[in-house]
Amino acid sequence: MIAPLSSYSADVRISLEIDGLSLNVAQVSRDFCILRDRIVCEPTRAVIVLSIDGKIDRREVYLPQGITEDMVKIPLEK
Repeated sequence: MIAPLSSYSADVRISLEIDGLSLNVAQVSRDFCILRDRIVCEPTRAVIVLSIDGKIDRREVYLPQGITEDMVKIPLEK
């Protein structure tokens, strides 16, 4: 007998926290992120929050160039 196929899609949420503000992230890699939300800020420390099925991982990062209006890829450093 063949087991029935089941589908599963993880609930994945990514955000960037800056000074208590939580911004939606479209894409993140080791050295950049792309925001869904628009904001302007000076260089600062921030936190990438990755939630997969409710399991939360937090990574402290530094935004060496801050965020400007026309910036698509936001550079990240440890």
